[in-house]
Amino acid sequence: MPDRVHFFSYATGVSIELPVGFTVGAEQGGGVTYVRHDDEAVVAAVLVTVVPGAPPGGAALLVDGMAAVGQVEHRAVREIDHEQVDLAELHFPNGLPSGGVAAAEPEAVELLGSDLWVTFAAVTFGGRVVTVTAAAPYSQAEQYRATFAEALESCRFIAQEAAQ
Repeated sequence: MPDRVHFFSYATGVSIELPVGFTVGAEQGGGVTYVRHDDEAVVAAVLVTVVPGAPPGGAALLVDGMAAVGQVEHRAVREIDHEQVDLAELHFPNGLPSGGVAAAEPEAVELLGSDLWVTFAAVTFGGRVVTVTAAAPYSQAEQYRATFAEALESCRFIAQEAAQ
């Protein structure tokens, strides 16, 4: 029995594998949300979003910006699928700040509540910047740390032209 489900979004050009139990929550415009429910409540969410008008070097700037408003537990740059991915693991004791990720998918963020564990990553590929934001309750950080790391490592970045 497989323990992972493969998802691909034409809107983002990102292929990702998530544990069984995640489903597509919403796909609109330049982003897609994958959610995991437990008894009707969202217990984890992964948001993949194309950032419109991001400047060169925008991936690192976005991660620096998130790191500036959260409590940084880990910050790194890794190569995933031959692309440089900037990432930060963060604690947001009062939930995600308004705007940014929270504005992109307020419903999922609201359902998750406050005191969040967040893995935030950004990559530039195919001439655009894409972010991957994975969030879960901080009380479950140890469980989701490995889950989110594996999901990020599974990412494949497909240029816009190839994705259409």
